[in-house]
Amino acid sequence: MKRAAVTSRLMGLLLLAAGYPSAGFAQDTLQPYQLVRSLQLVQDRIAAGDHAAMPMQAKLLEMTDTRLREADAEDFKDPKNFRALLVYGMSGGNPVTVEAAVSRAATDPAGLAIAKGVIDYLNGRPGDAIEALRPIDPMTLPGDLGAFLALVKGSLMATDDPAAALTLLDEAKLLSPGTRG
Repeated sequence: MKRAAVTSRLMGLLLLAAGYPSAGFAQDTLQPYQLVRSLQLVQDRIAAGDHAAMPMQAKLLEMTDTRLREADAEDFKDPKNFRALLVYGMSGGNPVTVEAAVSRAATDPAGLAIAKGVIDYLNGRPGDAIEALRPIDPMTLPGDLGAFLALVKGSLMATDDPAAALTLLDEAKLLSPGTRG
């Protein structure tokens, strides 16, 4: 998608979230993956120095959390929505929301293993998170999920296995949008 189209969609979402006509409308009509992607775009703006986007980040976090709490098994039949839930969790999302949403999602065993690791990570159980995530290779996952998984695994392994952690952090850079040459 061209940058102008992305900016236009983001601005439309911003207007909806700001109350024109209502934030609830955006929450009800947007899929979880769309909200998480919008949140990432706002966070990219903040990382680029646009501090005016910080209030929008707070609103999008609130909207995303609410949407994921209300998501049902049907929402998670779309793999993009389940991946978005995991990305939200690995980005520091609300552990209660992630755990509740995962309990309603019907997904493959690999997805559930990642979800278990993410929930352990969010709940401050690094040993359990490492064990759950160890067999999962981020390079075999779609880029949106693989990049975050590599980053989380790398940060979890930094103390005990710095060489493996550096490899994972390199993989996170390779898989992240906008970091390829």
